[in-house]
Amino acid sequence: STTSRPNPWRRLAARFVDLAVVSLLNQIAVVVLVVSLGNAVDYPALLWIPAVLGGPLWDLAWIGWGQGATPGKRAFGLRVVDAVSSSVPAVDQALRRSPLGAINPHTLVGISFISEQVFGFAFLVLPALLALGFGLAGVVQIFRARGRTVFDRFAGVVVEDQPPR
Repeated sequence: STTSRPNPWRRLAARFVDLAVVSLLNQIAVVVLVVSLGNAVDYPALLWIPAVLGGPLWDLAWIGWGQGATPGKRAFGLRVVDAVSSSVPAVDQALRRSPLGAINPHTLVGISFISEQVFGFAFLVLPALLALGFGLAGVVQIFRARGRTVFDRFAGVVVEDQPPR
């Protein structure tokens, strides 16, 4: 793609919009699971399922099976495209890019609950440091010349301005 990188602040704002929506959907999914399963499953152990899968599934659905833009990216005039052809990324590219979606506050809570069940104490330090490290690295990378994160490079995609309709 020959387009220049979009304003990194717009990209961050788009990510926060997506995280807010995914967080809300995660909470709704947990409530639905708890209400439908009742006491059949331990609530803390159940929490990690939508927390860990929500972000990657969100990105995959909107980027790989959709128009190449999540609602947050669309709201800020951005889209994800193949780095060579500038077409909507293939599903496998969206899958390679989607681990970023798993790094959110709900993932940390889910990991904390799982570690409490397994080890008897809430273990937040390692997941918090990993999320902080990935988050800071991603922020630094989008401010660099090309604006591509590790996940963008691994998937062979770029984030660019969406052309006017």
